[in-house]
Amino acid sequence: MKLFGEWKIKRECLKNGRKKEYDEYKKVKEAIIKEKQIHEECLKRAEERFEKIKKVYGPSSREYIKASEDVNRWHYCIAKDKLELEFMRPNTLEDIEYRKQIIDRFRDEIGKILSGDNSVRFHGTSIYFAREILKEGEVSSTKVRFDGYDNSISNEDEFCVTTADKIEQTLSFFSDFYAFSNCLPAGCVFVLRATSEDEELAKYAVMKSFKFREHPERILGICTTPENVFKVKKWLKQYGYDEGLVYDYDQFLDVAPSLKSKDIVSIPEKSDRDTVVSSEDVSALGNVDLFDELVDTFEDPNIVESFENDNEGKRKSM
Repeated sequence: MKLFGEWKIKRECLKNGRKKEYDEYKKVKEAIIKEKQIHEECLKRAEERFEKIKKVYGPSSREYIKASEDVNRWHYCIAKDKLELEFMRPNTLEDIEYRKQIIDRFRDEIGKILSGDNSVRFHGTSIYFAREILKEGEVSSTKVRFDGYDNSISNEDEFCVTTADKIEQTLSFFSDFYAFSNCLPAGCVFVLRATSEDEELAKYAVMKSFKFREHPERILGICTTPENVFKVKKWLKQYGYDEGLVYDYDQFLDVAPSLKSKDIVSIPEKSDRDTVVSSEDVSALGNVDLFDELVDTFEDPNIVESFENDNEGKRKSM
């Protein structure tokens, strides 16, 4: 079936004069497959180290915890690789042009429409994690989903968001607008209503996690590119939500004025925690590039292990 799918993609591209786009797609796909193989080898070694450590150290020891985190980290990377491979497709010029022109316009317009209204929060994520969010019925941290592996600055019962005044961060870094470089669709922006409990958290660019199905009124919309609208509507229907929640970015600008709260919530003064760039999943948004160096050093296990150790600090900061 997979071979038939690949043949169909190639046939459609060649038929429509998109050989260049198909060639780019194949090149990127091969690179991700290779990266996945590297991650699988790293996972194998991490699991072997963990088995040895379990025989010597207890569960509360630093050695045990670090080895466990290493195993879960590679599980996370492999899960991400699989999702990217599932969602990859050849680019289209129309999609790329829409993504390039809408990001600045949407940022400017939504900032004007919802200026000062901090009850409306925005959470950006990749297209594949958008599906997982809808499937699970909430935005949960990697710590919850990957047995304690944590690559987010938010606490376990929180997730990262921005307000309309600071939406540049969501759009530029966490919504996969530029993922066409990896032949991936753009991501989604979940538009959510904050509660009074979230007021203090606004200065930390986070809000409390909540069950979508228990509070459907707090889901104000899901913004995405025209390419994804039908797909996301299908997921909403599949997982029991209102299909009418999906908008492309132009459509959402039309409905945004009706979402403005009558009670404007002010954000408390900044704290030291504000200096950390927020993200529900930093690596899910293209920052797994730190593993690219492994491609050239893969044959030497000692170099790979050294690379892992050298980058431990970097991963912790994500």
